[in-house]
Amino acid sequence: MLSAGKTVYQYHIDRAQLIPLYQAADPIDSLTVLGNTLYYSSTEVHADIWQADSTGAISERINSSRLDTMPRLSHDGTQLAFLSTRQGHYQLWLQQANGALRLLTELPGQPGFIRHEWSPDDKKLLFSKDGAAYQVDVASGALHTLLPGEKQVMVANWGEDINSLIYSSQRDGDWQLWLHDIANGNEHKITERGGYSGRIWHGQLYFSKYHHDGLWFKDLRTGNEELLLAQFDKINWLNWQLDDGLLHYYQPDKGIYQLDLTTGDSKLLVSEPSQFVRHFSVRQGLAVFGRHSDVQGDIYRLPLTLVYKKPLQ
Repeated sequence: MLSAGKTVYQYHIDRAQLIPLYQAADPIDSLTVLGNTLYYSSTEVHADIWQADSTGAISERINSSRLDTMPRLSHDGTQLAFLSTRQGHYQLWLQQANGALRLLTELPGQPGFIRHEWSPDDKKLLFSKDGAAYQVDVASGALHTLLPGEKQVMVANWGEDINSLIYSSQRDGDWQLWLHDIANGNEHKITERGGYSGRIWHGQLYFSKYHHDGLWFKDLRTGNEELLLAQFDKINWLNWQLDDGLLHYYQPDKGIYQLDLTTGDSKLLVSEPSQFVRHFSVRQGLAVFGRHSDVQGDIYRLPLTLVYKKPLQ
């Protein structure tokens, strides 16, 4: 007996046959067989989306008793895109300016987690999955492939406008950043000493690296590269943002920080909440973030006489 995801399988060694026996409601963590009875355990973790305003007041914003996570505020702060498993698998959802929720799109390929990003004009969302890059039209939910899976895209961000994107790939042997022109398909590598998640502002490339903590910046005209922020944990690749010169990032066990690239001033915006999922977004003085619930677990008993299947002859 073995399990994968929510399914219990029976594997017959002599015939090398794998037969599905039972579909559970939640992913199975472990199982054991005693006599003619199967025992298995499963756990559930829910996550909700919360917000903190400019006064520091915290309130719940999205709650479906499922996984609601990876919140992303539009640049004007009026819309919120997020991932949800409220229909049993990850989908991309949108909370509109009037507060109404709608399913934005199903995700391509096998169900799985993504990281998404608003376009500068708030009309599209960008994400990568299975090595390819996609954009979603917010108004219609239409899905369009920007880069095929052969590019081995990992982290994808918009460039300075909607006509370009920056993405990381290790197709040359290690993680580097590439700048892709959407209109003509031209692209070139913009890092040589490592790059994982990058953004461009005023002709400067700001980026993290896969193997090292720290945030770097590189002048794309001269090629000079320097370390900007040493206290930048590489876990930030999912969530750090650069919004008109304001850099938002996370420091473990401390919270969400803001660094003004013009003045150099740094401040703590939100102290790390309890049960923080480490997914966050900051726009227009508003911060949204994920929090998980307490882990809940159950043990189930299943008579094998109800599900046992003989191998095919």
